[in-house]
Amino acid sequence: MSINILHIDIGKSWRESELQLLPLGRTLQKRGHSLWIGAPPKSRLLQKSAEFRLRTIPIRGRRLFQPLEAERIANAVKREGIGILHLHGLHSLRFGLWIKRMTRNEVIVVLSLHKVSPSLRKGSRLREGKGVEQIVVSSKLVQKRLESIGIAPERLCLIRNGIDLIRFSPSVKPYDLFQEYSFPPETTIIGYVAPSLCDKGARILIEAAREVASNCSEIIFLIAGEGRGRKGLEALIESYGLSKNFIFSGFPEKLPATLAALDLFILPAVEGNPGLTILNTMATGVPVIATDLSGVKEIIKNGVNGVVMPPGNPHALARTITVFLEDRQRWKIMGQEGRRVVEAKFDIDKTASKMEKLYKQLLKKGSHRGNA
Repeated sequence: MSINILHIDIGKSWRESELQLLPLGRTLQKRGHSLWIGAPPKSRLLQKSAEFRLRTIPIRGRRLFQPLEAERIANAVKREGIGILHLHGLHSLRFGLWIKRMTRNEVIVVLSLHKVSPSLRKGSRLREGKGVEQIVVSSKLVQKRLESIGIAPERLCLIRNGIDLIRFSPSVKPYDLFQEYSFPPETTIIGYVAPSLCDKGARILIEAAREVASNCSEIIFLIAGEGRGRKGLEALIESYGLSKNFIFSGFPEKLPATLAALDLFILPAVEGNPGLTILNTMATGVPVIATDLSGVKEIIKNGVNGVVMPPGNPHALARTITVFLEDRQRWKIMGQEGRRVVEAKFDIDKTASKMEKLYKQLLKKGSHRGNA
């Protein structure tokens, strides 16, 4: 049974979509299903979708003109016989429900949520079940929070994020930072990668680095990301006299090679859903320090396949980095265990299989079209 599926993400950030939606789409396509990706025309998501040979539908127009654009997409949905409309994030929900109404409810709507925002807590649409047949969550924590605001358990489906275990692997050739920056061979490279440098996590790392660098000069902190916060971070680093210990880059196009070049990965975020970034790093076999945010403890068993710390504590982070520097072998074993955990629980093939099963169940229950 081949299923016709349109994934829509009209959010401003494309990084989560690149890391999860594109591998999922490719895997579902390999399993014989027809995929379309809908996103703003100049978005990186649409560009990357084309590179991955996924069919794309540009979604044009500002908010004022979205009903007209929704009608255009609804006509494409009917023309292509699309049976599943999979929306990613609350920012895509209203637009997706317009499409559904314009198809006279001939399409089934699935919504993926990875966090519970204040706007969701105030809204009643999802609690009442209007228009959305199933909500997919990636962690038990989000599932429990959605249930706590009145969403019926039967409308929730837990499907873990999946990782491309070939693209992210210990066998990936590391990016040669030593050659590019002429580092001494004994240099330790600690990385922090985030789509946006506007969060407080990078500042936490800089505060911790200030303590660590006083005892270990041959250490480099790589901060990779984008956003207007970079200048402020550079000024803070310079004021601490740490310029020789930090390098900046944009969000890496070759993320697997960048992660593979690290000795240690740190994600000191204070908010958000860091699950995908952690999983990609673990898949490369690099040890991870992450703060205790949404679903992290469902991924990392503290001291076994990584370390979980409370958010916003640079002194505790500095102590943990020092422990890593003093016992590399133990942390190497944690990195290897991290890879095993990802292989066992977070393989993109398993995620795609569960998503495929959900689609088929919804189509059968609703007697909708969308299968060839």
